[in-house]
Amino acid sequence: MNKISFLKLIFGLLLFLPFVFSNPAEAADKETYQVDDDNVNVREAPEADAEVVSTLSKGDEIVVFDEQYGWLQTYVGGEVSWIAEQHVFNADKAAEEKAPAEETTETDADSASQEANQEQESSSDSLQGRNIMLDAGHGGKDPGSIALDDEKEKTLTLKYTKSLKEKLENEGATVILTRGNDRYLSLNERVAASESYNTDAFVSLHFNAFTSEENHGISTHFYDEGDDQQLAQSIQEELKSNTDLKNRGVKQDDYYVLRKNEATSVLAELGFLTNQQDLDAIQSEKNMDQVTQSITDGLKNHF
Repeated sequence: MNKISFLKLIFGLLLFLPFVFSNPAEAADKETYQVDDDNVNVREAPEADAEVVSTLSKGDEIVVFDEQYGWLQTYVGGEVSWIAEQHVFNADKAAEEKAPAEETTETDADSASQEANQEQESSSDSLQGRNIMLDAGHGGKDPGSIALDDEKEKTLTLKYTKSLKEKLENEGATVILTRGNDRYLSLNERVAASESYNTDAFVSLHFNAFTSEENHGISTHFYDEGDDQQLAQSIQEELKSNTDLKNRGVKQDDYYVLRKNEATSVLAELGFLTNQQDLDAIQSEKNMDQVTQSITDGLKNHF
């Protein structure tokens, strides 16, 4: 290779290198997060069972480009990667909160102290710092029960789950979904997802069905006595008080997602799709709001 050809090759490589090492997305207007735990897995997809592509340590920083179902999208090694949001915190917002406050007079300080105490009292029953996993029953090739009008249980459980997620997040909880769309998950995969997180409570949502239209009402199920039973009772008490459906009470059952789950776990049967009165309520926005608010309040009371 002559000298001119060699120089052309070097020049070409210098032009190419910026494209190799540049980030695939523009980060100028994105937020920076800092890893808050050691040995945090970064996965190739926003799923607990997705392949691990890298591991981050406490203090590592990432730039976040998207959020989906409790997962944050970033780039590691130039590849799209996902990290569970409970393992990181927003470094930009944390820096803003640490900015020095303006000096206040003694009167202002007393007033601020009173307001802080009031806020603490009002938020004492919030879910700040709690990791709640919501499990929308069925999905994908598994439709679940079929309603009198042929609507599928899997569609309704996902709809109620998304409503419940919003309410829980408004109370400060970190909410993770076993599924955020119409996809199939085995029972084992649902339990494995719960075990992948420091889950404070696992709540599975379902709707009932029976051969007779006479059966109707709402119930909450648990497997282990203790925390599981107490959470079920707390949720069912709210459902009984704040919804129009028949109270079927708290029941101990051997459901797989409860029996195999190490986290505090309950399963709510939110009415019968084979009873017209229940079905009319289930398909109403009013009932969905009442039910999801009741479960939220039940979780708040339990914690």
